[in-house]
Amino acid sequence: MRTRTLLLLSLGCLVAISIAGVAFLVRLAVDDGPEPAVPIGVEATIGDLAVTVSEAKESNGVLTVGLSVGGVDDPDGGSSFRMIASGRPATLIDDGCSPVEIEVAFCELAFDVSGSDGRSRVLFLERGEEQGRWVLVID
Repeated sequence: MRTRTLLLLSLGCLVAISIAGVAFLVRLAVDDGPEPAVPIGVEATIGDLAVTVSEAKESNGVLTVGLSVGGVDDPDGGSSFRMIASGRPATLIDDGCSPVEIEVAFCELAFDVSGSDGRSRVLFLERGEEQGRWVLVID
């Protein structure tokens, strides 16, 4: 292969990489970022599930979240919730929200946060393509 051919191929690669970089920067510029957190006490519809987080209490390394859920018959509805405590996933130790029924009802979830070294607590719910996020304030 001749030197001129190699130089033209490398120039073509440079142009392709530059176009891809510009396209990525434009995409970042128009991205609105993540959805804002749902406020405590406000009902949100995530997928097919209506959820209102009303309280969060922590005692002896266990975080208990009180919430109202309903809107769909789901035998494992409570297992859709995830907790991130100080940047680490927390284990769901008590799923008091399964089964979920069409009628809205109050329930509690308990998470093991004993391994967390900070006070940051974020509850997530994923249903289908939608995600809800609640930032919990622990006294």
